Amino acid sequence: MADITAAQALTMGADAIYLKNRPLPDAPTGYYDWQITTDPADNREGHSTVTNLVNRVQAFQAKGAFKPDPSHVSAFLDTVSHPTAIDDRKGAFATGLGILARLDPHSDLAKKLNNSVINTLYNTIPHPPASYLGPTHSFRQADGGGNNLEKPDLGRAGTPYARSVQGKAGLPRSSLPDPGLVKKHSGGMSSLIFAFAAIVTHSLFRTDHRNIHINNASSYLDLSPLYGDSQEAQDKVRDKAAGRGLLFPDTFSEERLLFLPPTTSVLLVLFSRNHNYIARKILKINERKTWSDPPPSDTGKRAIQDEQIFQTAKLVK
Repeated sequence: MADITAAQALTMGADAIYLKNRPLPDAPTGYYDWQITTDPADNREGHSTVTNLVNRVQAFQAKGAFKPDPSHVSAFLDTVSHPTAIDDRKGAFATGLGILARLDPHSDLAKKLNNSVINTLYNTIPHPPASYLGPTHSFRQADGGGNNLEKPDLGRAGTPYARSVQGKAGLPRSSLPDPGLVKKHSGGMSSLIFAFAAIVTHSLFRTDHRNIHINNASSYLDLSPLYGDSQEAQDKVRDKAAGRGLLFPDTFSEERLLFLPPTTSVLLVLFSRNHNYIARKILKINERKTWSDPPPSDTGKRAIQDEQIFQTAKLVK
């Protein structure tokens, strides 16, 4: 008992009174609502008001004392007077973040200040347009182009690899394990995981054999082994004549996967069938009543319908 501080004694006594007087839980599980919630702030209901107040003060002290500076007052006044033209050199924003970091993150004050900070950041940064009108910008292109309106070539197939970490040489063959020692995975992982990993790898990497710095795959995990890395490759697996947004039955674009274990190809066939299932469902639902079944006899209208259903099914897939 000698090691108990005055604050601890106060909170223990306050909690004892609070817990003694509170009503029993009425839920069939025997728990209070605050005990099964995912919101950390609700844990306060297990303590008295005094304990919560003491905990807030101690947490504030543990984060370090805040020393007011007259220049900070001037910076805040300037921010209030010019909310759309904040002078970062006066330090109002950095000071505000320092104060916000010391507050209880679950308090109403902290939530309001946090929302103000986010609004300030959002409103003082220029934003590109969210989208452009017209069929050209309705969907990302087959080679990944047009995903970013400001930089349409960002992530497009046929552009250089990007490096964000320091490069290191690959492992020599002598450091790899003996294939005969590779047994059943100790964690019980399915071999389908490795087949799926092969699809992911071939979706993101396709080094140009003429220039090793160029990646002929897009930067997006868009199932390009199924759909193709270019419009030309995509057209080879699409059944455009049907006008229903379908792929040819049990086909996929990535020929490199034929050299891998057949499980990988089986997965792609399943993905292909799933795409066609989704496309048929979309046409059957026809939510906006813009398509027809059977498809239009006019070649142009049939092509438009096929493209819209295909791209929508691809997004859903």
